Formats: sequence, C-alpha cells, structure tokens
Amino acid sequence: MTPARHDALEHVLRRAADGGTFDAWSDRGRTARWCTNPIRLLGSSRVIHSGTGEIQGTFSSAELPDGVLLKACGQRRATVCPPCSAIYKGDAWQLVVAGLRGGKGVPESVAGHPAVFLTLTAPSFGTVHSTRELGGTARPCRPGGPETCVHGRPAACESVHEAQDPHLGEPLCEDCFDYPGAVLWNATVPELWRRTTIGIWRSLALQIGFSRTALARKG
Repeated sequence: MTPARHDALEHVLRRAADGGTFDAWSDRGRTARWCTNPIRLLGSSRVIHSGTGEIQGTFSSAELPDGVLLKACGQRRATVCPPCSAIYKGDAWQLVVAGLRGGKGVPESVAGHPAVFLTLTAPSFGTVHSTRELGGTARPCRPGGPETCVHGRPAACESVHEAQDPHLGEPLCEDCFDYPGAVLWNATVPELWRRTTIGIWRSLALQIGFSRTALARKG
C-alpha cells in the first residue's frame, strides 16, 4: 500500500470511530448525493430581515466536516461520476416516459399522439481519447495502424483507458484539435439550440398545415 493510500485509510478509520464526526460527514454525503467528485465550497452567509435589520440565520462552511460545503458535480458521464450519472438517467427516463404516456403534469391523452425520437449530435472538433467496449469487454481507445497525423503524432491509440484515466477526453494531437471551433460552438450553443427548435416547430407546422402558434397551443 502506498503512503498516500495508507494515510487515507487511517483518516477514514479515525472518522468512522468518532460517532459524531461520522454522522455529520454522512449527512453531508447524503446531501451531495454521494457524488464521487463533489465541488467543495468555502464561505459564509447571513439572512437579514430587510425591515428590522435583525440577523435571522447564519451559515459558515467552517462549521461543516473538513470545513467545506459539498455540492454534487452533476456529471452525466458514468465514467466520471456514477452516482450523479444515475440520477441524471433516472430524471431523463421520467421526462421521456411522461412525454409518452402522461403523468408528472402531462395529460394521459398524450399517449395517443405520434412520437418522434430525434437525435442531434454535436460536431466533432478532433479525435480524443475515449473508452470503448463490446459485449461488456473493454476495447482499445482508437485502434489503427502506425499512421501518423500531419504533425507526426500517432493517429491511433491502442491503450485500454480506465474510467479515471486523466487522458480521457484529451486530443490525440493537440495541434489537430480545433480548439477555437470547440470554444465558439460551446459559447453559441444556446442560440444554436434556440434557432434549431424554432426551425423544427416551423417545419412540423408546415407539414401538418398548422401555424406555428396554433401548433404550440396544441402542445
């Protein structure tokens, strides 16, 4: 066991042996939904009555275990954070099911409506390291031959990356990767999405002979 792992184990055992400390830490863990990579926040706040100026409540992260407030990372990728990914998948499932059969404020009559599953894929800005599997068996990242890119770097990667590998998501060649394009696309994606949805509604309304406003009213 490495010294770092030994120290971490000692810390865990000391915390588990102290009932009060362990319970406080456990409460924080549940609040953060047992996120494996929580955001650690430092700070304090006060709630003051606007009329009287009376302090009605205070909070300080210094009073919490380890002196930090834990917030779930909200990551969608299971390879990065399984607990947050599971919550996201569950929420997404509920939204899809409600849209197909009703519930959660959606009328059950929606079950008789036609349904279209439209998949919109973001553009690629270059080849990056990733995890791949086939039938539950891990596969090489980017299998290929000895070819190189125009900058002389390998165009393939035969490594099988672990879930916590820091290389995941990194470009195979930093000079080939379109960083400006990636930054601009991510900066403008809200407007791109807004215009895309407008275009979809307009096209759908045109196909069925409705105005876009009338189609929106019908849901």
